[in-house]
Amino acid sequence: MRYIQIPLVFLEAIFLLTIWSSCKENGSVGDVNNKIQPCNLNEEFVKNVSGENGVIWYHPELKKYCIYTAVSGTYDSQIVRVVCNMPEELKKDSTVVNFSGKYFKYPEKVANSFAGQMYYNFELSEFKVVQ
Repeated sequence: MRYIQIPLVFLEAIFLLTIWSSCKENGSVGDVNNKIQPCNLNEEFVKNVSGENGVIWYHPELKKYCIYTAVSGTYDSQIVRVVCNMPEELKKDSTVVNFSGKYFKYPEKVANSFAGQMYYNFELSEFKVVQ
């Protein structure tokens, strides 16, 4: 009986493609982006971002929903965006989103924050639920 030898790289590629194809977006929110109201933030503007991914969690101390992301190249740093105009449909813990918007300085130090956490006020302009 002859055995067919399949290179390990080929099997890994099939596995990765299977996982990648099973991960699909729940869809674009289309018209919902039109409902996002701009904020009236008086803090200093930092930068615009587009197409970033993050996870939404409720911050009990701030009593607001935030978008959290890890800082690439680090193992303990995190950016916490305090969203001033979070749409109701995104106010669910552990929702993964692709988003765009504007960073503004956060005016105060947040008590009980971890070393490596950087806080910003954030004005959301677009989003898409990824998970």
